[in-house]
Amino acid sequence: MRNVDLRELALKKVKITGNVIGKFGTFEIEQMYKNNTKEVLEVGYTFPIVETATVVGFEIKAGDKILKGKCKEKGEAKREYQQNIVKGNSAYMMEQETANIFKISVGKIDKDEEVTLSLIHISEPTRLRCISY
Repeated sequence: MRNVDLRELALKKVKITGNVIGKFGTFEIEQMYKNNTKEVLEVGYTFPIVETATVVGFEIKAGDKILKGKCKEKGEAKREYQQNIVKGNSAYMMEQETANIFKISVGKIDKDEEVTLSLIHISEPTRLRCISY
């Protein structure tokens, strides 16, 4: 398995949904990728979230599997991730690097496999403007 940057995968779809009630909103970011290479891949990427946001959910859909994230101590989570990669199993991990920067690692994406990452967070939609037609 080759460790690569997420840009080697084809981004197939991005969907952002939200529900605002009063001063707070729940937002879900869903990204679908496809491994169009001829290799099994391990990928990772970092991304920002508003500093005042709280992540409340992380889910991966890969093939016919749906895996929901569980919070663990950082060292334990990294050990479990690496152990599964070494065994040849699929593994997924999200970790907070700074107050507003997160990293997602996705291991063992088979050739032609589609993977959908879903991240749910709660925040104040201070810059959100709603319009209707």
